Amino acid sequence: MRLPGPEKDPAGLENLARLSYKHGFLGSGCIHPTTVEILNKAFSPAPEAVARARELMAALDAAFAEGKAAITLGNEMVDIANHKKAQALVARADLIEAHEMRKRKAREAMAYKINFRAYNTQGREDAPGLGLHGQRDRIFR
Repeated sequence: MRLPGPEKDPAGLENLARLSYKHGFLGSGCIHPTTVEILNKAFSPAPEAVARARELMAALDAAFAEGKAAITLGNEMVDIANHKKAQALVARADLIEAHEMRKRKAREAMAYKINFRAYNTQGREDAPGLGLHGQRDRIFR
């Protein structure tokens, strides 16, 4: 069976990834750069699910402090098993958020580095120390 490629069927790839996530898979391999965003979106927990998990954890923590083993939240019974699943979901969401923050900072640093080089070499063809392979570039490596 040939899996749908992003250039031919991005919606099909997203549906396949969402179905895989529902069946317990936590990720997929990427062989094309256009699949990264699609797969990240599909395998990341939904913000609503994370909010619900945080709410469940807070309610159960309060119940555990009172000595209760289970409570009714909304119209369902929740207990330690639900708490552990919620903890795993929140931990995964926190890891994803931390990774996204590192990526954002790295992109900002690269943008600054590129802008710094462009500013220092603008109109200065005779400035070999300020070029891409010049002496001052060692600061950024």
